[in-house]
Amino acid sequence: ARGRRTLAMLSDPTVYGRAVFFACMRHLRAARRDGLPLSVRLRGTDEGPAIGWHRLPVMITSAEARSIADRYGVDAMPGTLTMAERLASVPDLHGYEYSKAPLNGPLGLLAQRAAGFDITASFAADRATACHDGLAALQNGFRLAVPLAVKRGDPLPVGLTLSHGGQSVTVSTVDGDRHDHRWLDEHGVAVMLHTKRSAGSVASVADLFSLQ
Repeated sequence: ARGRRTLAMLSDPTVYGRAVFFACMRHLRAARRDGLPLSVRLRGTDEGPAIGWHRLPVMITSAEARSIADRYGVDAMPGTLTMAERLASVPDLHGYEYSKAPLNGPLGLLAQRAAGFDITASFAADRATACHDGLAALQNGFRLAVPLAVKRGDPLPVGLTLSHGGQSVTVSTVDGDRHDHRWLDEHGVAVMLHTKRSAGSVASVADLFSLQ
């Protein structure tokens, strides 16, 4: 299924983006029925489309806008808006992401946050720039998700210190495995996550992407 969705996105990002938006509205209706907010994390196993989810254009016709209002109780402005603008206009919907993107640039952490997504930076332990990028993210108020190669149930560190180029920052930690509602966590903390391994994977390979 992931492969088919990826091929659909690559084939026609505009049509796929519309399908994703309508799917979000359908899930929103179900969440409201249960008296719950809806959280939407569009980036799962990759960094999303080449132009970034926050920049993906979503075109809605006037007839579709009326249908969305009738079926889902959401006022969708006719015309073309970005996915971020569409989702940000819904008050009981939380758009959030983890991202290994750099701090700056049109696809960077700052641009994603400015678009309205709640962003948690991901510590890329396999990159030579990991400490530089993680330090920059923390200094700019992002949470930093840090994968740890420890067994479940083992105690997690209560603090994390990152140093690079003569600069250093120490932050407190939260247990990221307790829930994935990252928007409930404070900004500027390290979110500690046990390394996730696929069935049959080699531990030494997975550990390359984690702190020991």
